Amino acid sequence: MDYFKWFASVCPLAPLSINRYYQLVNTVFIVFQKILFIVILMAVGVLVRKLKIIPDTTIKALSTLLIDVFWPVLIFSSITGNLTATDITDNMFLPLLAVLTALTGFFLALLVVKLMRYDGDEKKIFLYHGTINNFVFLVLPFVDMMIPGKGAGLLFIHNLGITILLWTLGISVLNPGTSFSEMRRNLLSPGLIATTGGIFLVMTGLNLHIPALISEAAGVLGSPALPVAMIIAGAQIYDMGKKALRFNMWNILTAIIRLVAVPGILLLVTFLLKTYTSISRDALVIFMLVNLMPVSLNSVSLAIRYKSDPGLATQGVVFTHLFSIITIAAFLPLIELILA
Repeated sequence: MDYFKWFASVCPLAPLSINRYYQLVNTVFIVFQKILFIVILMAVGVLVRKLKIIPDTTIKALSTLLIDVFWPVLIFSSITGNLTATDITDNMFLPLLAVLTALTGFFLALLVVKLMRYDGDEKKIFLYHGTINNFVFLVLPFVDMMIPGKGAGLLFIHNLGITILLWTLGISVLNPGTSFSEMRRNLLSPGLIATTGGIFLVMTGLNLHIPALISEAAGVLGSPALPVAMIIAGAQIYDMGKKALRFNMWNILTAIIRLVAVPGILLLVTFLLKTYTSISRDALVIFMLVNLMPVSLNSVSLAIRYKSDPGLATQGVVFTHLFSIITIAAFLPLIELILA
């Protein structure tokens, strides 16, 4: 008896062909490979901190180098080297989709805050975790997997929307007294400048006149961004320690909002957008991939900066990153199925 065909005949997805089932199984296998790839990179960060190969000062210096050099150069080279003006105009809704992601999380988190009557740091950090997720480093390997070549460039265009919300809505959640001038200064980050500059060069065609030597140098300078980011993340998680992993209601609700409710709701939105709009498949893939990511690692440093509880922020980071391994593996085949 062919059990695979029998399963196809009784499964709710029976209208799919046998080949499509095999493709979905293959997708799950590739997803686990990508997750293992990320875990290995982060494990290196854990190991180097455990063995005290990298001290605190070096981690801080690497973080600065990543944010101010490697990452902006990667953004610039990905946009100018892999995208055309048509790619950008066909995906002009990407920043708006990013805003939809953040606002969905914010309003769901706000509902939970009201129901659970959270106050003080519990309220502020819960709202921030619901609004801003790990939209930068963790999602990149999955984007490269599903949209080879131009995926990274489109991701950076998408992230314009979340970056703007991070330094406006996100910061106002953590620190209600933040002034408009401070928000404006924060928006002028190297990453945002690199993104807008790259888009301008592509739209005007000037990127075609960038000397090959400069393009090659930018590609080399940007290539360490992902491994360095994952190593730093692993080191930060190690520094947080086992005590940060707590199975309490606050963390469980954070994970439900960020890892289940937001991607679940927006998976339905993605189906409707695919059915009734002309938004490109690439845009919808990036939209959903970002939705799957756990809470933002930068919530810890921002909690320190704005005098909230970094320990509480740390708990949300560790808890959601651990369980995102399961939810990402569960949602990615569904995305493939809906966007087929």
